[in-house]
Amino acid sequence: MEEVVYKNKVYLIVVTIYISFSLLKNGVKMFAEQDYFAASVMVIQAIVLYQIYLKDRYVKWGIKLWTFFPIAIEGTLLVIYFLYWISGGSDNIEMESFWKSVFFFLAAVLIYAFCDRSIGTRKKNYV
Repeated sequence: MEEVVYKNKVYLIVVTIYISFSLLKNGVKMFAEQDYFAASVMVIQAIVLYQIYLKDRYVKWGIKLWTFFPIAIEGTLLVIYFLYWISGGSDNIEMESFWKSVFFFLAAVLIYAFCDRSIGTRKKNYV
């Protein structure tokens, strides 16, 4: 049997804060706008938080699956902002929303990139 070992505690704290903040954001979005996609993303986020704290052996897979959503969503928004800028509609770009998308996109990419380095497994000794 294998057990999960967190090699980098700072990574774990950053991932937990990011997922918790995103969970809160999607919760508000779900109730305020009746967005059911946000509800499905919230379920996945809750499962990943559950995996992190119980040191589930599939935690790396869960984190990588979960980061697909912010990378896809925020990456799409960044492409839209870029197309606005190229087409000369830069007046339509809200800078606060743009920088928020940049932050969430880069954070998700970094979480995905450091997942393999920060989470490992080792054989459990039964003594």
